[in-house]
Amino acid sequence: LVPVGPLRILIVQAENDPGDMAEFRDGVLKGLDLKDEDCKGSVIKTVCEDSRTGAAFCSDVLQPLLEREQFDLVIVDPALAYLGGDANQQKDVSMFLRNCLNPVLHRARCGLVLVHHTNKPPQYQRNQEWQANDYAYAGSGSADWANWARAVLVIRTLGSFDYFELRAGKRGKRLRWKDKSGKASAFTKHIGHSQTGICWREVPDEEILS
Repeated sequence: LVPVGPLRILIVQAENDPGDMAEFRDGVLKGLDLKDEDCKGSVIKTVCEDSRTGAAFCSDVLQPLLEREQFDLVIVDPALAYLGGDANQQKDVSMFLRNCLNPVLHRARCGLVLVHHTNKPPQYQRNQEWQANDYAYAGSGSADWANWARAVLVIRTLGSFDYFELRAGKRGKRLRWKDKSGKASAFTKHIGHSQTGICWREVPDEEILS
């Protein structure tokens, strides 16, 4: 996933304390072997918010943060911690995404990565014949999670703790991934946990098959 340049990123999350976030930061730097010059111009700020949801989260937390400082990208993690409603009900999901989040993002002119949990394993087992854009709807609850999003990426297990599939479930062609021939479009990559830091790494197919 290639950014257009250095990004100013705001991470708003509900599940990790400052020590955890620092560990993640250091793990990414180590795992990707990033030097100071690699990070020049980039800014990442983190906020822990674990008490406000729904409209209050958008108006009282997110909006003031984006008014105080300009960011290119906001990462909100996880969606269910901030929804403040029933994830299965379109009226609740649409209200949060379209009526609460959208106006804040449009006003701030920034992008959003909304981290959302996939369905529990039994449903995956029932949907082993999913194809193409079906995976855009892997997120738990209402179809509007995927309908609202401009693009959807899905991480799913390959049956082990070591290897996973990263699948572009919606608007995958925009990523310009190519297959091994370099000619046809590809919509999946194999990824795994880094052995030298807390981050993901791309895994060659032969490593998984060995």
